[in-house]
Amino acid sequence: MLRLGATVVIMEQFDPRVPRAHRAPGVTHAQFVPTMFVRLLKLSENERTRYDLSSLRYVVHAAPRARSP
Repeated sequence: MLRLGATVVIMEQFDPRVPRAHRAPGVTHAQFVPTMFVRLLKLSENERTRYDLSSLRYVVHAAPRARSP
């Protein structure tokens, strides 16, 4: 996306209680790994609905490929 001219926000550390989207209005795409989804789903409904994420259109799930033993 960066090569296409999009603004990219990279978090140094993930904290599900402090969505970075509210600091970068208009965020439309996000990429998470499984651990991030689990942490987000463990939040209370009140915490999950605290921020306006109405601009968010796509969330991509990505994880490293498991290595063979």
